[in-house]
Amino acid sequence: MSHDALEPQTGASGGCSHPSSPTEAVKTHLLDDGYPVAAEFLAAVRAQVEFVLPGLIPRIAYTTEQLCGSAFWELLSRPEKPIAGRCLAYLVAHGVLPLVHVPGKHEYPRRYRLR
Repeated sequence: MSHDALEPQTGASGGCSHPSSPTEAVKTHLLDDGYPVAAEFLAAVRAQVEFVLPGLIPRIAYTTEQLCGSAFWELLSRPEKPIAGRCLAYLVAHGVLPLVHVPGKHEYPRRYRLR
C-alpha cells in the first residue's frame, strides 16, 4: 500500500513522514487477537472513519468498506482489506470510535452503527 493511501480523504493534501533510514523501525500495535498491525495503518483507518462519522445516519448499519470510504478502500490491497476490518473492530471494542457492532445473520462482513 502506498503512503498516499494512509492519508485521510479530506480533499487536502498532507505530508507523510517517511523513514529517513532503513534502520528506523516500523511501529506496530498488537490487536486484541495478538495480530500485529502497523501503527500508521491503524491510525489511517481511524482517520478515515472519523472523517465519515458526521455523515452517518443513526440506526443504520455500515460495513467497514462504507465506514472507510470508497476512495480509501480501493487503494487497499486485497490482503489489507480484512486487516482494516480487524483495526475497525479493535477501535470500536476499545471505545475509540462512537460505534457499536451490530450482530447479524452472518459474522462477516461486520456492521457497525452509531452509539
